[in-house]
Amino acid sequence: MIQIGGEAYLLLALLIFSSAGSVFTKLNNYDEDIFMPCNVLCSSNMVGAVLLSIFFREEVTVKNLESISKENWMWMVLGSVLYSVVGPFLYLTGLASTDVPTAAITQRMESLNFLFLSYIFLGASISSWTMVNASLTLCGIILAVISPVFWGDSVKVSTGALFILLSGYAFSSSLLISKKYLSKISVGVLAVFRVLLGSVLYHFLVLALGENLGNLYSSKLWIAMAPYGFVYVFGGQICWLLALQKASPISISMGTTFLFVLTLCWSAALLGVLPTTAQWIGSAFLVTSILSSVVEVRYKALESAQESAIKGELEEPLPIAAHTTTNSNPIHATAGDVSYKRSQSYGNEAGANRTWSTSAICSEVIVPVGDFDALSNEGGFKGF
Repeated sequence: MIQIGGEAYLLLALLIFSSAGSVFTKLNNYDEDIFMPCNVLCSSNMVGAVLLSIFFREEVTVKNLESISKENWMWMVLGSVLYSVVGPFLYLTGLASTDVPTAAITQRMESLNFLFLSYIFLGASISSWTMVNASLTLCGIILAVISPVFWGDSVKVSTGALFILLSGYAFSSSLLISKKYLSKISVGVLAVFRVLLGSVLYHFLVLALGENLGNLYSSKLWIAMAPYGFVYVFGGQICWLLALQKASPISISMGTTFLFVLTLCWSAALLGVLPTTAQWIGSAFLVTSILSSVVEVRYKALESAQESAIKGELEEPLPIAAHTTTNSNPIHATAGDVSYKRSQSYGNEAGANRTWSTSAICSEVIVPVGDFDALSNEGGFKGF
């Protein structure tokens, strides 16, 4: 049997999610009445729910559901509404009225949002290097907006950009809830619950907005949404989970930092849309922040490797059986499952020694502004 490495799964996940915005824009431009945000989200979530339920059939059991406390159910519902409904709906609504480069730049605020929320609510420590990277990111976003003033033009902030900015707060809040309150929930249970709840609520949202239900069940929509849901709701999440299991931490950290660049490449390739002059200026700061993040990750990798080498000289290493998993199901884990303990170093150890947080089932990467991996468990993907 051909064995696929973790880096291959990581590459597939990044290619899938970096192209999501451009693919939706392409569909929306083709027929905005059929491929409107509610219809796309409702149908793709239904496809994803069926496929994820099959894939996680050993996780979604009565026993696992009964083990969830009432308090955790409350946080699951709140987090899922933010993750599956509010965030994606605001994002795609914004994307329908703005261009992908603007969306990609505005989305960079998500990392800053979560950085701030982690510091306030999780007590996360933030290094000086990360603060510098965060400052570069913020400068890039601001310059992308105000730099037209330097050429005598007026500052324009589109409604779409505001929607995307608000969606970032929803996704960051959802990730915070997952980390703080849902760390013991089965990944499979949470993944299926989120897409199921999203699908149900989108039906009500279609009715509340007075949209035509006939468009929601048109063959034209479902012919496109069957592969769309398979790739962007199901495939991306599974590739991401397998990447977390199989890829090294440094590969995860470095790979996710380039999502912004990949998003711009997809915009140019699929839509022929390139950043404006102002956006190129802002992007220069964002790319500088990304490169600085890569340097930081490499520096900490070398530092951790040196510490491990020194420690290895002082302590006899544990037997292999003491720190490897016997779990036969590669996608069976919770954030507290010791079978998937995160490696303490950034060396060459496989990602199978790392914990999978429930926040890792999201669908589009929150890109690091520094060693953001330590705060977000290799980032979060937001699904649509």
